[in-house]
Amino acid sequence: MGNLELGYKSLPECVMEYLKKQLSTKELTPGDEINLTAISTTLGISRTPIREALIQLVKEGLVELVSRRKFIIKKLSMDDIRNLYDVVGLLEAEAAQSACEGMKEVDIAQLEEYYRKMLEALDHGDTSTYLDLNGASHSLIVSYCGNPVLLDLLHNLKERLNVIIFDFRRVIESLPEWENMLIADHAVMIQAVKAKDREAMRRIIQDGHWNFARNSQYLYKYLSLSRQSAHPPVE
Repeated sequence: MGNLELGYKSLPECVMEYLKKQLSTKELTPGDEINLTAISTTLGISRTPIREALIQLVKEGLVELVSRRKFIIKKLSMDDIRNLYDVVGLLEAEAAQSACEGMKEVDIAQLEEYYRKMLEALDHGDTSTYLDLNGASHSLIVSYCGNPVLLDLLHNLKERLNVIIFDFRRVIESLPEWENMLIADHAVMIQAVKAKDREAMRRIIQDGHWNFARNSQYLYKYLSLSRQSAHPPVE
């Protein structure tokens, strides 16, 4: 099966992993038709588990069934992005407030270390390390909510934005002022945790970090850059 390791994963799960990797690396982009025959050949499996995987990805909002046999990568309008920002902000704020009451000193220290290393990684242009630390920081904060259903939903909604829309390396390279604004939010989150201030945490996440109006100017710039890259002007 290509380079995928099956382990305990089902065939549809392996196909989903394969397609999400192609999305994250932008080998597949919004509007692209998914070639079931090519996937079948690449992975050495029948079309049945591929269709099962695609049906699941339709449910997750990553893929769209446009006819009985045609699947495409879902396109997101700006209204779609606005709605996702609103819901992600609401859910992450709800999850994160629990950290203000229950986060242990050792985890607060870890959060501060993540932040320090994130700044260091940005200064050195180490995008991969920065993104890993950023994700770990968010995950640590919301892990205290104790609601796996909320966390799964939050993960799926963020994934819809991340794999369809964002190439975070391009964000950091092309719009550093956007990333500088967002990383500053992490310092505020840390202070909210240390002060055990649930309302401050809610404000910085829902009204700040995931506020669509606050982020919209950068979103428009980023999407414009993405379109130019996908369709460079004819000289």
